[in-house]
Amino acid sequence: MGMLNSVGIPEYEAKHYEQHIKDGGAFLCVHVDDASSAEKAKQILASTQAQDVNVSGEIKNNETAIHSRP
Repeated sequence: MGMLNSVGIPEYEAKHYEQHIKDGGAFLCVHVDDASSAEKAKQILASTQAQDVNVSGEIKNNETAIHSRP
């Protein structure tokens, strides 16, 4: 859960993802440099029927993180 918090995921969401992983699921975090790449990543994940696709900005690096439960 600490790793999830370090990429900007709030604790309540991290606990949700942690349980999903414990239940045998997977977690994917994608870092991109711009909004266009973030949109492309979201489209790719949507095509794989990923669940809980979220976008969060990391202000310090001006990056966007895409979080998903495949």
